[in-house]
Amino acid sequence: MSLHTRLYSDTHTPLSPLKIGKYSAPLPIVQWAMAPGFSTSPLAGEVARHGGIGTLPSATLYELSQYTYLRKDALEQAKKIQNPVPLEVKQEIFHQVNLECIIQEVKNAKFLSQWNGLIFMNFLHALTGFKDQVQAACKAWVDGVVSGAGIAWDLPAITKEYPDVALWIILSDPKWVKIVVEKRMKDYGRTPDFFVFEDPSVAAGHLGVKTLDKVYDSKYFLQNSLPLVRQWLNDNHCEHIALIGAGGIVDARDVRQVIGYGADGVQLGTRFLASEESQAHDKFKQAVVDSTADDIVTYMSSVGLPARALRQSPILTSMLWVIAEKKTCIYDCLRSCGWRDWNQSLAQMCIIKELIKSTTSWNGEWLMFVGKSASRIYDILSVEQIMKTLAA
Repeated sequence: MSLHTRLYSDTHTPLSPLKIGKYSAPLPIVQWAMAPGFSTSPLAGEVARHGGIGTLPSATLYELSQYTYLRKDALEQAKKIQNPVPLEVKQEIFHQVNLECIIQEVKNAKFLSQWNGLIFMNFLHALTGFKDQVQAACKAWVDGVVSGAGIAWDLPAITKEYPDVALWIILSDPKWVKIVVEKRMKDYGRTPDFFVFEDPSVAAGHLGVKTLDKVYDSKYFLQNSLPLVRQWLNDNHCEHIALIGAGGIVDARDVRQVIGYGADGVQLGTRFLASEESQAHDKFKQAVVDSTADDIVTYMSSVGLPARALRQSPILTSMLWVIAEKKTCIYDCLRSCGWRDWNQSLAQMCIIKELIKSTTSWNGEWLMFVGKSASRIYDILSVEQIMKTLAA
């Protein structure tokens, strides 16, 4: 049977463990780091405790309600030295506080997983503080590091003092596998420990293509991309590199179908968003449960990438009337942002602020990132229930 048609005929066959680098997770299920704030330590720790891999976000954690005191305390101390606090001092404070938050999140998730589960962390390569953030997580004994929003070619160098930390990359186009593997081997003598292949036609948040016309290109569909990647890995003696399929996965049938395409495991975000342990606001979770396929829209985000969200997000209407204004941003944030950089066609919103609002009781202009799978989610479950459903 070819890789294109290999499917699990017996849906009751137990799922195989997911081997990544020196690690092994009992279940081949990776919870995606929905950033910022939706997949913090309570969610990631529970996923890891129940046999999967919990993944934490790293961006702007200091904005979360449980960590705002750290930022406020640091600013108060700075005011005692110079008031008002200079912009460059504020920027450094935000940067250092976020590093402290990263360390705390990893430790919290490890504790909740009972020190047995695997905790990974996602870092946006487009962030200005990328290197420092990765090293902070490594110091806190994170098990794996994922780089998204661009390929971090120097990630092995950044983590060289932590050789056991698993390194992974998110891609959508199979052609990049050969390029990444060969360059990593040439420059550092090691390959990535695993690839995540995301299908932009069904994924959530910012999508792995640059233009809207590429979102539904069939070459990125998992049934087309995963068999090609698996074949290349097998033909080039790279079977040790784990392959994860992501996008549109909700239930056990989806899990086994994606594994049937040649993947070693799956990655989910939206299903875990509508979990009891997710830090998304209850109204956000209910909006996911109530959504239909027509409620899910794809648009060009202020970071210059296609994105997917619920139509009910109030900010999607108000952003159409925004007038671009030059801004000075103090956040340790993206290198490119239409909101900050006075780009009239992309001056929509501060994405970080709007996502953070959807974790609080604030009832204003939320941004509700979701995947196409939202319309197939009908209840809010605990992580334990979700993991049992996926492994059934």
